[in-house]
Amino acid sequence: MAPKPKLSFNTPALPKDNKPAERRPDRIGKRLLQAHLPATTVINLKILAAKKGVSVVSLVEEAVGLLLAQYRDEL
Repeated sequence: MAPKPKLSFNTPALPKDNKPAERRPDRIGKRLLQAHLPATTVINLKILAAKKGVSVVSLVEEAVGLLLAQYRDEL
């Protein structure tokens, strides 16, 4: 049996042809923000997004913008 490959969490995995992956145009200039939220919060966020006809990402972006505006003087 072949040994399992070593996992590395510091470098992105290259595709099998060893070429660097192309960046998606919609992600250029942006950074990933992750959070662990209660399941009910995520469900309600998805329902709100569906009712408004927008993406969850756009709702989160709007919420973070409002939060930063609220605390603008403390930045």
